[in-house]
Amino acid sequence: MSRLFWLAPAVALGAASIAAGADPLPPDTTYRPLPTLPFSAVKRADEAQKPKVMERQAATLKARYDLADRPMAGVMMSGGRKPVQADVRVKLPQGATWESLAALAPAEIRQKGLLPEGFKPLPHVKHATGGSRTGRSTRSRGRSNATCAASMSTSTCRIT
Repeated sequence: MSRLFWLAPAVALGAASIAAGADPLPPDTTYRPLPTLPFSAVKRADEAQKPKVMERQAATLKARYDLADRPMAGVMMSGGRKPVQADVRVKLPQGATWESLAALAPAEIRQKGLLPEGFKPLPHVKHATGGSRTGRSTRSRGRSNATCAASMSTSTCRIT
């Protein structure tokens, strides 16, 4: 009896691990859309696109930030292995200076489009549109933005 008692959970665990490793999952076992391609095909496509994606991301970083290596003398990061870089690294829009931006109100900076790109969200490497969306930007386009928080037993949503 005791062997049977311990054998049943082991068999159930083995069956569950085989089912979890199957590709793709049956449509009725999940609420989310399932991938249409097997993982191996997606991985192959991602690896083929990687050089172009990395080139695009490097160009984005170079356009937004000064990437020159100018470490502060004698100042290291908390691990003690890397130097802390000196100066502000965000590139300003053409013709703007930090002093001219400091003299403007935030509304003027927004209206004139002078907020440096380095302060805006970076696009995700796999999404052409990228960046993050906030309630303000979605409201400005006439759409609402739902913020939801879920707990173990309930979920609450707030429309902003």
